[in-house]
Amino acid sequence: MIVTTTIFFGLVPALVLLKGQLVRGLRSGERGSSRGTRRIYAVLVTGEVALACALLVSSALLVRTVGRIVETPTGIQADDVVISSVQLPNVGYADWREVAEVHANILQEIRRQPGVQSAGGSASLPLDIGWRTPFGIYGTPAPARPEDAPQAQLHSVSDGYFSTMHARMAAGRDFTEFDFADSTAVVIVNERFAAQYFPVENAVGRVVTTSAGGVGVYRLRELALGLNLVRIRPRPAGTPPPPNTPPDLPPTRFEIVGVVRDVRNVPFGQAVEPAIYFPTRQFAFREQFIAVRAFDRNTAIAAIRQALANVAPGVPMNTPLTWGERFAARTAQPRMLMSILIAFGGLAALLAALGVYGLFSWSVALRKRELAIRLTLGAQPAEVGTMVVRDGATLVAIGLIAGVVIVQLGRGALSRVLYEVSPSDTTSTVAAGGLLLVAALVACVPPALRAMRVDPVEGLRAE
Repeated sequence: MIVTTTIFFGLVPALVLLKGQLVRGLRSGERGSSRGTRRIYAVLVTGEVALACALLVSSALLVRTVGRIVETPTGIQADDVVISSVQLPNVGYADWREVAEVHANILQEIRRQPGVQSAGGSASLPLDIGWRTPFGIYGTPAPARPEDAPQAQLHSVSDGYFSTMHARMAAGRDFTEFDFADSTAVVIVNERFAAQYFPVENAVGRVVTTSAGGVGVYRLRELALGLNLVRIRPRPAGTPPPPNTPPDLPPTRFEIVGVVRDVRNVPFGQAVEPAIYFPTRQFAFREQFIAVRAFDRNTAIAAIRQALANVAPGVPMNTPLTWGERFAARTAQPRMLMSILIAFGGLAALLAALGVYGLFSWSVALRKRELAIRLTLGAQPAEVGTMVVRDGATLVAIGLIAGVVIVQLGRGALSRVLYEVSPSDTTSTVAAGGLLLVAALVACVPPALRAMRVDPVEGLRAE
């Protein structure tokens, strides 16, 4: 844009001077009123306004995009919830059943602390992508090839997690403390999963199957027998299993007991993916994010520390932050980008206004004799000033239309970077065009006032 502007506004006047049109205009006795000079002036004004308009509209569209991204619902209301991660080491916590129970005991101890309203745990947080795993729907034909099986994100959450994060249930029930390793294998799915795979029926009560890495109850039961299972993705056909990995387990059936409102499980700008939530006691991870809702931040932090001291001495807690602080950190770059775009958009409007002011001042200087003649023949100064503003407004309007046309010509490229905003977005176009129009008209005022003060005698003597 800068290179184009430099070439356009530097090359055109140079070519005009080489052809001597300005000299012939001076010799004609009409000064800046010659048709060629007026045409050049009009092209310069409309071109500058058109380029500034294209830049402003594009910036406004990008600002709207960043705003939409940042304001995208996360599916939770947890700004004041304190979150800290706790990771149980291999030494001392070798049995996965023990890992699941220790995490559950930590949460129970936190809930007993004074001032704590609720607490829950999860292996991942909103905006994080979970482990994608293939699954099947019990009672439906399996795909011909394993790689054609549908996939969904796999998350492990405890009882109380959804209520602590204020993630609402759409149907069915939440996990409870009775969903442990030896009980019925259950899962909760998100709304996106239910809408995609059960569009005309209730997902609650249906059964999904998966054998990816031996997840769920089978995973804990096999580990209790001493098998060294690890979390792995399904192996491609013909690929040998890693060392110390047991054979693939038969598909495990998991009953869907609830549907939770969509919690954003991808970064901003991407569509929420189908997700399956397993109870922590049936699918445990060594690291767990503990979310605590309490009367104040210090109470929540003290509750986590006390629970760890009572249940898992020597296990440290990572730096506790509220979800609001984590969310602010995750959106810092988009917000900074939005501020930069607003700043550059305002700078573009300012530069356009300065350019229009300079061109209008140049026009008034070139038309000094013409304006003097009009005043001599009886024209009122107000009429002369209005004429200058009207001529300028006409050129600015033409430039604005040309700028919008430029934006529409580049809508294909803009569409690839916009999110939930159309290149024809009326709000962005009107806001950018209005800002530029006001800036340009304000820039017309000083030259118009100067035109109103032209001395007819001095104007005629200038010839």
